Amino acid sequence: MSARLLILDTTLRGYKRSPIEAMSPQEKLVVARQIEKLGADGIEAGFPARSVGDEEGVRLVAKQIKTARVVARARAVLEDIEAAWIAVEQAHLPGIHTFIPTSDILLTRKVNMSRDQVIEYTARAVSMARSFSDWVQFSFEDATRTDVRFMCEVIQTAVDAGAGTINLIDSRGYAYPDQMDRLVKYVRSSVAGINDVIISVNCHDHLGLAVANSVAAARAGARQVECALNGIGERAGNAALEQIAMILKIREKAFQLQTGIVEEEIPRASRLISTITGIPLQPSKAPAGAAAVTPGSGEHANRNADAKNADSIMSPVSAGVDHSSPLLSEHSGRSTFEERAILLGYQLT
Repeated sequence: MSARLLILDTTLRGYKRSPIEAMSPQEKLVVARQIEKLGADGIEAGFPARSVGDEEGVRLVAKQIKTARVVARARAVLEDIEAAWIAVEQAHLPGIHTFIPTSDILLTRKVNMSRDQVIEYTARAVSMARSFSDWVQFSFEDATRTDVRFMCEVIQTAVDAGAGTINLIDSRGYAYPDQMDRLVKYVRSSVAGINDVIISVNCHDHLGLAVANSVAAARAGARQVECALNGIGERAGNAALEQIAMILKIREKAFQLQTGIVEEEIPRASRLISTITGIPLQPSKAPAGAAAVTPGSGEHANRNADAKNADSIMSPVSAGVDHSSPLLSEHSGRSTFEERAILLGYQLT
């Protein structure tokens, strides 16, 4: 029987230098409602301490969403955590997500912290977040460039302080699938009490491997992935929610995992975020791009007509196409032309 993989949608997080930052609170609510229909387990609605606008958006989403958990993001500092809780406390299922850098390069160049300070901040941040919420996620920024022994020490601190979800962030898109597999397995074998918490991953796409890394981590034992519609996000973007969902649907036997994502809602969600952000959806981008399930050449189109999508592994439903109607071009065969004519209401002699 397939295990359940939780989906924490990060589309609304509010990245710096991202079109999401320009969204109004009302637009965020529209997107959040569609994400809820899509079947995501959680919605990371924003970073309340960053701005008044982000706080307003998180608060609005928290009040309206009823089935998905609404999560607010916070640095591992007390002011951020308090602001996060104030923004989500009215949610039906509230949560706090706090994080800290752990790689030596970020500790030196970004936050000027020692390893001992990281452990101190972790214990204090998780304890405070737990005083507000019974759902706390603690994340490790730049986890894939962190000394794994030190990271497991910090993870142990977070687990002992009450974190229910531990999130490994490949924030610079540095990892590859085998590395993610080994990292998750190492954490699972090295931290006491890790079986009582959920291991999560958040993979970025700098090397084009965010989706591959996410599913590799899930296969190794992670039970939550953070991902975004259309792979949207800061810099190179995040793992695409819709691709992860379809991989696990189509290859469920291989992964023995399933999500709660509703396939029929993928096109609407994908196109909604494309419209609101102004970032066009590439026609050939699987699975929501219409061309991804629409044959064009005569050979493939004719086989498609005869064998009911024998050349396609995905249903046209995932792209919002009512039928796999082939594109007409100079490569189209006679049966393709005839099929299109019939669809238009003409019976050719």
